[in-house]
Amino acid sequence: MIKYKLSDLLLKATEEAQKRGSLPQFALPEIVLERPQNQAFGDYASNLAMKLARSARMNPMGIANAIVEAMEPTEFVDKIEVAAPDS
Repeated sequence: MIKYKLSDLLLKATEEAQKRGSLPQFALPEIVLERPQNQAFGDYASNLAMKLARSARMNPMGIANAIVEAMEPTEFVDKIEVAAPDS
């Protein structure tokens, strides 16, 4: 199932960001993917960066960007966007 492939992709990218030093070392929580209520926000979303903010002692946007930069291209992902939380 695509959801599990995406979770694995996020996990590997987060671990790679830690190896590169873009993120500090910390235990990773379970990665949860959800379908956004508004389809304009894409097919899947994750609040992983928000969950990691305290452990990493970093801004969630910085965490999200570090993860995206460490992601390997894959045939089943067209586009990845980092979205700021709603205010």
